[in-house]
Amino acid sequence: MNLGYDIAQVLPGLRAEAESRMDDTVQVTRDGERTWDEVSGEWVSAKVVIYEGKARIKRPNDLSVDAEAGSQLIAVGRLQVHVPVGSPVFAPNDLIEVTGSLSRADQVGRTFVVAAPFDGSQTTAIRYRVEVADGR
Repeated sequence: MNLGYDIAQVLPGLRAEAESRMDDTVQVTRDGERTWDEVSGEWVSAKVVIYEGKARIKRPNDLSVDAEAGSQLIAVGRLQVHVPVGSPVFAPNDLIEVTGSLSRADQVGRTFVVAAPFDGSQTTAIRYRVEVADGR
């Protein structure tokens, strides 16, 4: 028995299983090259599309903490956006917009900002820690 070998053998199937749970679609953009806009008199950046495709928005249990708001105890945590292994690399401050959702139509239009880059190996998905950008 060799654990590394065993993991390598099952990892593609586990990644396919993780991807099967990604029933949201997203578009990820970042600011492109800045140019001077003579009309507005401001520097502007065109958005560059980094990724369009499958995703899963999830609140991981291990990142939640309890907080008190007024007289109410609430769970505060960060969200994660999962995308398939092999997707382009997102950077902090990239903008993620939900463009479709099979299970939660109310999520379409939500936006998130990448807070931390992905880090890890032998994972079933690429997971980005995100902050809510739209206040929902």
